[in-house]
Amino acid sequence: VVYRPLYARDDSILWTRPAKMFFSDIDVNRKDNLTGQKHRFELVKELSEDYIKKNKEKEEKAEKAKEIEEDKKEKKEKKGFFKNKKK
Repeated sequence: VVYRPLYARDDSILWTRPAKMFFSDIDVNRKDNLTGQKHRFELVKELSEDYIKKNKEKEEKAEKAKEIEEDKKEKKEKKGFFKNKKK
């Protein structure tokens, strides 16, 4: 199967894959599966959505949530340290 990606690529304009691979299933949890699709190639439903930007925003939110949790844990540990020191 010869196809053209719908997103900007610096390395190639046209791609080829064996038909078996072209129609194969993929892991929906793969890091590079930005659209959450089940099949390697699916009919495009939404061309106007910027999945790369959307995924970056999702990663940034997750990172921020992680930082908040780490801050909470650190404050809790400090609070426990000072509580124990008073005794």
